[in-house]
Amino acid sequence: MTNSMICSGARSRLRREHMGTLTEEIFSRRLGRDVHAGEIVVAPVDYAMAHDVTDLEVPLWDPERVILVFDHILPANTVASAGLHKLVRDFAAEYGVTHVFQEGICHQLMVEKGFIRPGGIVVGADSHSTTYGALGCFAAGFGSTDIAVTFATGRTWFRVPETIRINLRGALPPGIFPKDLALQVIRRLGAEGANYLAVEWGGEAVEA
Repeated sequence: MTNSMICSGARSRLRREHMGTLTEEIFSRRLGRDVHAGEIVVAPVDYAMAHDVTDLEVPLWDPERVILVFDHILPANTVASAGLHKLVRDFAAEYGVTHVFQEGICHQLMVEKGFIRPGGIVVGADSHSTTYGALGCFAAGFGSTDIAVTFATGRTWFRVPETIRINLRGALPPGIFPKDLALQVIRRLGAEGANYLAVEWGGEAVEA
């Protein structure tokens, strides 16, 4: 993989002619006004996801928009874990949550079950929830407190992130695959190179 294949944009706010970044556009459409990177906004979400190690003790704004997934401790391997699962099931029954899954990894299920759609806003009680952004939505991982607020109100606060643009130029050489490319990007950015930043991808390699 050549060094010239990857070109990373600056960490400043990326703007296209007459438009903002994808993240800015998503929030602008949701709030009905222009939104820019760095702003603190309160926005409604489409879905909120929690897994089996999330503390759940609040009433729900909309049971149809809450997703509960058993995936961190499944099957239950201790009496305590089984008790936690019962609490989650009881919570779902009390508040009428119908999207309860015990069949896979929460992030895969969010995609496979159709909860992730371009232009949406989704939050999850797990740091890997940001991966939903690959399908053109805005997604963020929250802790238990912020997820509880979202469960109760259907809204939460965000600091609209700045955006890095990464252009992948040229074609992948034989024997080089997307996973290799992703690892190369991670190596260049570093472990904290995109903290609280959105990433947009472009270039010939992406289009191919």
